[in-house]
Amino acid sequence: MKQPRQRRKSRPQPLAQATPATPQIRAEHDITGIASSGDHAVNIQNWADRITVLSAEAFAPMSEVDAPHGLTNLPERPALFVGRAAELARLDAALAGPGGVGVQAMHGLGGVGKSTLAGRWATDHSAEHTLTWWITADTLAGIDIGLASLASALQPASAGFLPAEALRKRGVQWLASHQDWLVVLDNVSDPADIVPLLAQAPSGKYLITSRRATGWHNLAESVRLDVLDPGEAQDLLTQIITSAGPCDLDGAAELARVSDDHGRG
Repeated sequence: MKQPRQRRKSRPQPLAQATPATPQIRAEHDITGIASSGDHAVNIQNWADRITVLSAEAFAPMSEVDAPHGLTNLPERPALFVGRAAELARLDAALAGPGGVGVQAMHGLGGVGKSTLAGRWATDHSAEHTLTWWITADTLAGIDIGLASLASALQPASAGFLPAEALRKRGVQWLASHQDWLVVLDNVSDPADIVPLLAQAPSGKYLITSRRATGWHNLAESVRLDVLDPGEAQDLLTQIITSAGPCDLDGAAELARVSDDHGRG
């Protein structure tokens, strides 16, 4: 006797899964919708809410990006500044004027005024440069942060979407493809830290400050910055002491002389 044929049960088909809505970035001026039907259709409006539309200029090649007029992040100019006429003149001779290319390093003991002098010269000559950018360069991480900040300032729309490393590279690319800019590398700990930047972007001007007196050979013109001479030191002390009003200046000259001896000793 034949056994009745059993009907093969069909396996249930898995339901189509809707693709999770993830943020998308489009550097275009239109948004293309996604059409689907059925119980698992994706809501087009929900997708649109998660799409950020950026103009093509937000990711334009850095060679095509012009710096906004007067772009700078220089620290606030100190209210008190005396002397340094010879040092300022030397910086003028090395770096002043459009079209020039140079790397100038000032080295000296901590506290002698290297950063103050660099900020003073950079501020006085900012109109001569397409861009003036200050980077705290005591560590490799600090240099990278400064370059990434430069890229963000040049293309603000890209700052929230590109990782820090990509921004750093774009900062270097801008420097490499433009001229007549000034970058201040403040408080460099090791000259080797800035060799890659100087090699990749050699078309502008660098003003470097450092406590290191060695390591600048074949890398930068270097000048030692000493303490102020006694007359200038007394003048600065007088301005500091009297900034809040008249007061007794007895001993200011002796203090200036002792400070000068200590700094040169």
